[in-house]
Amino acid sequence: MLILSDLHMLHTDPAFQRKGAGKLLLEWGTKKADEIGLPIYLEATQAGFGLYKRHGFEEIDVFDLDLDKYGGTGVFRAPLMMREPKISE
Repeated sequence: MLILSDLHMLHTDPAFQRKGAGKLLLEWGTKKADEIGLPIYLEATQAGFGLYKRHGFEEIDVFDLDLDKYGGTGVFRAPLMMREPKISE
């Protein structure tokens, strides 16, 4: 049976950033994905990129959005990342 899941957003309250909360959330989520053998795909922020790299995510592409087209300024850039499931031996 194939089980697919979607976690729409994951972010840490600014009061708890850089204190291990994001690490704990990622450890929980990657463990669950490993248990059922599912890869994880995400769109990272620049602030979260290093955390995801340390948890086995690899950059596979970059999403660039030209904000000038929508009344903003500059380009919003989001690294697209993926982590394959780790198989326990």
